[in-house]
Amino acid sequence: MMDDVEAGKINCIVTKDLSRFGREHVMMDYYLEFMFPEKHIRYIAVAENEDTEKGLSDFVPFKNLFNEWFAKDTSRKVKAALRAKHAAGKRTATYAPLGYKKDPDAKNKKVVQNPKEEWVRVENTHEPIISKDLFDQVQEQIATRRRMQKDATTQIFAGLLKCADCGWSMTFGRNSNAKNPFGYYICGKHRAYRYKGGECTRHYLRYDVLYAYVLERIQHWAK
Repeated sequence: MMDDVEAGKINCIVTKDLSRFGREHVMMDYYLEFMFPEKHIRYIAVAENEDTEKGLSDFVPFKNLFNEWFAKDTSRKVKAALRAKHAAGKRTATYAPLGYKKDPDAKNKKVVQNPKEEWVRVENTHEPIISKDLFDQVQEQIATRRRMQKDATTQIFAGLLKCADCGWSMTFGRNSNAKNPFGYYICGKHRAYRYKGGECTRHYLRYDVLYAYVLERIQHWAK
């Protein structure tokens, strides 16, 4: 960008605030006080309401200095935290190297969803893309949808089975390699994370066994 400034291709620069343009207060003061006026370039910092065309406030040099101090202080704190982890033998990388497994109880940043009663919802702040009735119809269909299999059939238990341990939905699979192929259900969380380990266990349930049991109970209560 500064090359275009030197070439006279730019006549206005707009940033969110002064820190977005630069952190070195000496260079910032040089640009704002000497280069930009010489090149007839207007600079605007939107959030701080600074505009060279209207005249900069007397606090701009101090803001530039504080921005530089803040960047340096943050850098020192990050480096100090990394050095402390290195000295304690803790890993600082995102992923463990091949053959190793990260400690599930250390540097855990798993997102935990707050309960619905603690949510803050502000409705009707924007014009909707679709009507409320259409939105509710789609949500109802999503809640009761059934995924079609490759053979164009739909499992009658789809969306109804939950893992007793973790609460995730049971997913349908088919064992086609057996002498007598059969369908089965397995914990969806285990299937999704089975290569990472530590995510539930393999709750296996044959489809024909479940079907026979449910049918027997229906017939029993129907009598």
